[in-house]
Amino acid sequence: MNDKRNPVGCFVCTYNKKDFVIGCVETLLQQSMEAIDVYVIDNASEDDSANALREKFGNVITVVVNPENLGGSGGFNTGLRIALEKDYQYAVLIDNDVRLDKDAIKNMYEYLERHPDVGIVGAKILQMASPNTIQDLGGSITDKLQMHGNYYGYVDQGLPEELESDYISTCTAMARVEAVRKFGLMPEDNFIYWDDVEWSKKCQLAGYKTVAISSAKVWHNHSITSGVSSFVKYYLTRNRLNFVAKYCDQEEIENTAKWAVSEMFNSVFGFYMKGNSDISQVILYAFDDFLHIKRGKCEQYKLIKISDSPIPLQKALDGKDSVAIKFMDNYMDDPLDIFHVFLFIVSHIQRHKAYKSITVDLSDCNYTEAEFRKQLNRVLDMDTVDWPVPEFVVTESKTSADVNLIMCEHVRKVKDDILPDIYVDRYCNSITCSRDALLFQSAEFMERMFHDIYDRLAIEAVREISSKRIEEYKNKNYENDGFITMKKWLENRNAGKTFADYFHDYGYKNIAIYGAGDLGRLLYEEIKDSGIKVSYFVDRNGEGILENEGIRVITVDRIKEMPLVDVIVITPVGNYDAISRALVIEAPELPTINLREAVYEF
Repeated sequence: MNDKRNPVGCFVCTYNKKDFVIGCVETLLQQSMEAIDVYVIDNASEDDSANALREKFGNVITVVVNPENLGGSGGFNTGLRIALEKDYQYAVLIDNDVRLDKDAIKNMYEYLERHPDVGIVGAKILQMASPNTIQDLGGSITDKLQMHGNYYGYVDQGLPEELESDYISTCTAMARVEAVRKFGLMPEDNFIYWDDVEWSKKCQLAGYKTVAISSAKVWHNHSITSGVSSFVKYYLTRNRLNFVAKYCDQEEIENTAKWAVSEMFNSVFGFYMKGNSDISQVILYAFDDFLHIKRGKCEQYKLIKISDSPIPLQKALDGKDSVAIKFMDNYMDDPLDIFHVFLFIVSHIQRHKAYKSITVDLSDCNYTEAEFRKQLNRVLDMDTVDWPVPEFVVTESKTSADVNLIMCEHVRKVKDDILPDIYVDRYCNSITCSRDALLFQSAEFMERMFHDIYDRLAIEAVREISSKRIEEYKNKNYENDGFITMKKWLENRNAGKTFADYFHDYGYKNIAIYGAGDLGRLLYEEIKDSGIKVSYFVDRNGEGILENEGIRVITVDRIKEMPLVDVIVITPVGNYDAISRALVIEAPELPTINLREAVYEF
């Protein structure tokens, strides 16, 4: 790429989605704003993504290959470190399965130029499978402490031009680099999910707003909705608990811990009752790691295969020719919410057995047939429907079918026996037999037992997680590792201390440098005339970067071919552990040192 810096660095994070990331880069190169530099951060993909990108786009883009899969947060942090080291004005973080409108980057850039109080601006994200349907316009944390995309499922019309939000999804987000120096990188130990929520929170704590704008449009593949995945369930569960614990008020530590225990019991018990004990097990793994404050990438054995067996409600439909639903509207405040619940129940029915028609009984609710159909059609237009929609036969009088379902707030609150009719709640829990009724009625006792076992552990975990965050905030340690390292390095130079002295003191006469970026080049410039020999550079971007200096630049897999050196100095300060592990695999005999730690040893 040209050495001249554009004001905006765009960083696409990818892992094993070669075709998607190529399509994403193509839309970046078609942007109406040309003053951008495009990087792809490849998380050690196994589908030859990096070579495919280099072959297709050449030096028009920069491909950066991480030594291992660092997850979404680690991948994006690689990009943010580049943005900080190269002093870009703005950094754009983009998922690999995104397509951008040609004015998306320009409109985010112009918005941040006009609004210096905004730290992160997000795009309006639409669903690729339904291009006029919203995935989110920023996001909110609900009363139940869940992530919720603003305007999710709405048709793209009449939305606000800008919306200050609890968080901005890094599906596509532009950050002010000056602000990132203050509030820091993404929480890399999340690995994936809730990392953009916490990053937005850190931005807000540093005094900046987080805003989504409608004028910047992108389309996202939105694969998270396609079925239940142990990968998704584990990281969403663990990282949600960690976020809530980390940012709870000190006087709420005990209540927060008990909330976490209740949430875990309800999830584990609910999935077990729906015949999904494998999901219950994944949730327990996530809960246990939360309790023991285990972060980062989880062990593979915890991501067990999720069976695709029907839930009890669906099994009750087998051999039945007709179904009726008694519509109840007395347990939710927002009328739209009850219709979303109704369609959620219908979707489970239709995915299992596609009925041509379903009868709707309005005899015990406040809707007329006309009012019901009006609201139902409104919600159908808002939702992305990927199941066969039946004809709804609506009646305002009592009716009967082979299977009669009665909507309720939660089956745990049901006391009366109406079998063979079936109670079903908003989570598709159902009472289909006397065993179900007995277990749900026993749930309160089982939850108390769950609290007796876990409350003390949860309180200790929440207290420790919260205290670490408070200490971090008190220290105002929001600056990037590379930026801090650079400041300390300059202080050493002003005091007459150089890396040449450091290497001489340790007897290092012949070294290699990992990283041909700004820090690596600065190190080379400082020691090149000091008698310390730099035999070669190792860089994930490829070979030949410093050949004009007479020094070879190789990739990690070529290191065995090179002559032995006294030490390899790792300059990308944030990725030392991962890079060191990769070097140990390729050349276990070579010692390594961390530039950041060396700076503080002067």
